[in-house]
Amino acid sequence: MAANRWTWLVLMAGFVGACAGPQDATAPAVRAGLLPTQALRVSFVVPAFVYSVKDPVSGELKGLGPDLGKDLAQRLGTSLDLVTFPNPPALVQAGREGRWDVGMMGISAERAAVLDFTAPMIVAQSGYMVGKGVDARTMADVDRPGIRIGVFAKSSVDAALTPTIRQATIVRAPSIAELYTMLANGSADVLAAAKTGLYAEAAKNPGARVLDGSFLDEPIAMAVPKGRTAEALAFLERYVAQAKADGRVQAAIDRAGLRGVIVAQ
Repeated sequence: MAANRWTWLVLMAGFVGACAGPQDATAPAVRAGLLPTQALRVSFVVPAFVYSVKDPVSGELKGLGPDLGKDLAQRLGTSLDLVTFPNPPALVQAGREGRWDVGMMGISAERAAVLDFTAPMIVAQSGYMVGKGVDARTMADVDRPGIRIGVFAKSSVDAALTPTIRQATIVRAPSIAELYTMLANGSADVLAAAKTGLYAEAAKNPGARVLDGSFLDEPIAMAVPKGRTAEALAFLERYVAQAKADGRVQAAIDRAGLRGVIVAQ
């Protein structure tokens, strides 16, 4: 059912883009919708590996957020301003207040009430990382009495697990950074998050393992705050479609060395 719904959204997005007419980056309505200030303000959550990773030597951010943001700004002939937030609610609220122009985040009905989304760019898989000594071989093994599952509060993972976990206990962290400390400080036995981050963290935690499988395949897209011009959204739709087709999205995934992420169909 969910797959059919997103397929329908992708088809409708293409239809809307086609009906919008031959707009380009210099069209006044496009620029009015995407560039209310001098720079293109691109927003995403940091630290969230699905959007960006920091080079350990140079400190440079690379990945979907900075790479596609830079490319989009170049196509619009303007500078790039990366505007990052510690969690999705803060990012959505900033969009409501008009403090960014293009956001990257998971699609949800709640967010769609205040933001207009393109078709999905990628699909991010979420799963479990179990700590050393935790006897869990499959995802089904996690939901047991005495198991504490750490999640990022108010995230899509939290929303997906809360109604399904019956026996284990969900322990919520206020930030992604704090989530990744929960195994080391003993406040959780298992972490539930996007697998991009889990693979990176497992390498830092001796004995930790990322389990096979995914309990959430989340479509992630670009978005603009509601009230921006229809031409701006149509331009962004075409940009996403082209970036997927010509390999720019895959190149950003590869440059960041991400696992657990695929280009959306």
